[in-house]
Amino acid sequence: MALTLDSSELRQRIHHLVWTGFHPDARVVGVIIDRLDDPSSLSDEDRQWIETETARACADKHAAENNWPAQTE
Repeated sequence: MALTLDSSELRQRIHHLVWTGFHPDARVVGVIIDRLDDPSSLSDEDRQWIETETARACADKHAAENNWPAQTE
């Protein structure tokens, strides 16, 4: 079964939520789902995609953080 989501738009939302750092990693999936127009319409594949993309974005951010100075703004 194919995704029923606009993956491009959601990928941008996930990236924004992860990189702004206002939500802990474990909460980003819930925030994304809560902000959808109709969360009840998500397929299992949609949920899995959101979880996978969120994990990837979090891993990317954590990898980048390894190169950040000890103190940031």
